[in-house]
Amino acid sequence: MARRTCGFHRASANPSDPRSLLTTAPGSGAGRRGAASGRISKIVANPFLVRKSTSATRGPTRSATMDRTNLLDEKWTLEAADALGSLVENMASVFAKSAPLVERLDALGDEAFVASLLGTRAGVGRDELAAFRALARILKENPGRFDKARLSPAAATALQGASNEVRRAAQDVLRAGGRLDRDAVDRLESFVHFTSKTESERTEIGRSRLLESMIAKASPNAVRLIESSVDALLEAIDQFRWDHLPRDASEEFEPFVTWKEYLADYARVVTLANSALLDFERHLGPVESMVEARPGSHEEAVKRAGDALGRFASGAFADRGGFAFETDPPAMLSTELTDALFYLASNPPSASEGGVLATRPPRRLRALELCAGAGGQAIGLMSAGFRHVALYEKSYTRARTLRKNWPTWKVRRADVRKITDEELAGYRGVDLLAGGPPCEPFSQAGKGAGRRSDENLFPEMIRAVKVVNPRAFMFENVPGLAHDWHATYLAGVCAELTELKYKVDIFTLNAADFGLPQDRRRLLIIGIRDDVEGIFVPPVMTHPVGRGVVEALGPLIIRHETPAHLRHLVPPDSHQERYDQWAESWRIAHAGDRLPTITKTSSEGRAPRLKRWAEIGFDVSSFADEPPSLLEVTGRDFKPRFTLEMLACAQGFPSKWSFHAEGGGNFDMVGDAFPPVAAKAVGLAIYTALSGVRFDLDAALTEPLIDEGMIGVRPLRGRKGRSWQETEGAEKARRVLAGEPEAEVEPNPKLRPSLRHVVSILDADEQGLDLPVVASEAGLAGPVAESHLRRKYSA
Repeated sequence: MARRTCGFHRASANPSDPRSLLTTAPGSGAGRRGAASGRISKIVANPFLVRKSTSATRGPTRSATMDRTNLLDEKWTLEAADALGSLVENMASVFAKSAPLVERLDALGDEAFVASLLGTRAGVGRDELAAFRALARILKENPGRFDKARLSPAAATALQGASNEVRRAAQDVLRAGGRLDRDAVDRLESFVHFTSKTESERTEIGRSRLLESMIAKASPNAVRLIESSVDALLEAIDQFRWDHLPRDASEEFEPFVTWKEYLADYARVVTLANSALLDFERHLGPVESMVEARPGSHEEAVKRAGDALGRFASGAFADRGGFAFETDPPAMLSTELTDALFYLASNPPSASEGGVLATRPPRRLRALELCAGAGGQAIGLMSAGFRHVALYEKSYTRARTLRKNWPTWKVRRADVRKITDEELAGYRGVDLLAGGPPCEPFSQAGKGAGRRSDENLFPEMIRAVKVVNPRAFMFENVPGLAHDWHATYLAGVCAELTELKYKVDIFTLNAADFGLPQDRRRLLIIGIRDDVEGIFVPPVMTHPVGRGVVEALGPLIIRHETPAHLRHLVPPDSHQERYDQWAESWRIAHAGDRLPTITKTSSEGRAPRLKRWAEIGFDVSSFADEPPSLLEVTGRDFKPRFTLEMLACAQGFPSKWSFHAEGGGNFDMVGDAFPPVAAKAVGLAIYTALSGVRFDLDAALTEPLIDEGMIGVRPLRGRKGRSWQETEGAEKARRVLAGEPEAEVEPNPKLRPSLRHVVSILDADEQGLDLPVVASEAGLAGPVAESHLRRKYSA
């Protein structure tokens, strides 16, 4: 009987035979494994069979080396190894049976749809799907031979992209009864590549690898050299500006010291700039050879830094060109050139890098929202660090609600289907596209028309993603979208979004996990553009906040209860006594209850809805204008009716947020909303994916969503004469911040530096930043960088 081995052994002395590297002994291990399979459950259930010895003869600790000559229970050790081998073979068998199913699905002719369907319906990731597809091809190439082989999913995936020579070598290993895992495939690939080269080619490969590794080791030194040169240059520029330039736009340019000292300091900046430019071009190449890059990319930042170095090295700065990229007229108070150089400077670690997670976003990202409703999602996203460039809503009353509550929002009342591609293209490249398409087509309580419904707006959401090309998108809907009736449609939607080059994730959250007193599950479709480095991680609180009906809504429902210390003064059998008894009884009976999902009154059958709500202490046959009065309460079994204030609180709206419909329209508006706190949690997760800033979610969600004192507040309009920056410039700056191209907003090139300055001030104000006093009257000095601003409030 051949001895079983723990790994691979050489079956051939021929070094050119790949099987000599990978073949395992075919011995009788399979027979043992079959006998061991019946003992698997016994071994797994009682792993302490090995612990027979007393404490005096106990084996070594984990940190010590095991004494292989004195195993505590050799029989159990062998049984465990055989049982594990049997499990591995079982997994290989299941793996082999799964591959043909995927092959049959692929026969539909739409691999993207199959990938989305298996991801949303079966939880099969793209790596697992690639393994199944690779295995299906291997089975075709090796008919009837796989039962005797062992092939891991990772190995099948690796073989999918391997060369023909590697795949042929793998087939030889499988035919010989060998085992293939990812490491074995990598070794096969290296072996085939090695044997395909001549001796001289192998020498050249070795030489190239050595030189490449030496260059890689030298790269950090080159980066530090460039950073050191730029740091010295920035320090010299800062000192030069302090000593020789005016502090205010109203001052004439005149050196504060002698011209001789001015020219000496000027020459020092030029010398340091030439030194830094030499280091830059030695390691990164000439600036002239760098092609134009995508705005906002790292490549563009490097090129702009190189251009700034060239300006300082040529001496075209200060009185000979200013400190902006545009030299005519010289912008003496601008910081464009130095801001560009900061990209190459060494950056001290921020406080968050020391392990302290943020609770507030450090800067604003731009968001475009479709089907904005009453503002629940918009409130949450604004609190999560997004500034809305526009909100679109079809309903007049809901659009009015948005405008009345937050007048600075740019709200447009429009049907998404009637928004032209040209209009959407004006927001191209926005950070986040958010949408809440109607839920009725996919609601469990609705008609379930799904894709055939006139209210299905997912085609419009896909069109918007295609035209706007946002860095991320989020679409919120009901979990019914993933149920059997609509699962294939959901897979098709995700497939189309994936084909637009996005990493698409689907997850379901429950608003109750974020402190709301209702079980409200929502399905989220999240996409992160492929060129964004981050990934979306669903928000999960470390310590979920659970709040019941009594805690959250009790103060809004029970308004007339007698304080405990005055109960003895209440007359017996009075309305007040009945009210007090009911209040105490209601609190005790429903202390741990949570509301069912709040929906529009027309979305659910009346009888089941009344019964469900009655069980948790409410009468929803109609709504009330005020909480129950003393006269309304008839006894301990009294059930209060909902007011709009209670409903909005259960959805998590700020207490001062008002709704501007009539009749049941307000209740429908609130029932349709995405809870703001849930939107904030998702928004913070997207913010992290886009920026890399990590948040303490528990702490962030305990802070107020917004400053309620700003609800309904319009910008002040004074009567005194105001400058261009305060009137026309401010209006144009808001248009630029809303996403309109600068050249279209301000056709006059000479006024654009002024416009950029106003844009910087308004943007800084929205981010909670303020300008230093010395720059507050800078006038036409060009844009101001965030690094030159200070916080209006402390962290």
